[in-house]
Amino acid sequence: MSSSSNFYLIVIQAITATAIAGSLLYAGQLYSEITDLQTDIMSDMHAFRGIANDAWNSMIAVNAPQNRGAYPDFGSLFTSGQTDRQAKQFSN
Repeated sequence: MSSSSNFYLIVIQAITATAIAGSLLYAGQLYSEITDLQTDIMSDMHAFRGIANDAWNSMIAVNAPQNRGAYPDFGSLFTSGQTDRQAKQFSN
């Protein structure tokens, strides 16, 4: 090999090594940013869960006098409608 081809080979290897090192550093930075984003989202979800639970408890408290202090039975909302439809279906 001639000296000029050796020089070009060394230059290309240096450029390639620099690109690989830069890519690895960027991948580390990208991983760090994704981890920070996940932490922020989980923190926001925790705050949202608290707000949602407070809102739910407020709705239950508002309806408690109507239910004489008992929690509402939401199961009856779903079963009564279905049994009426089933009864009509089987009576025909």
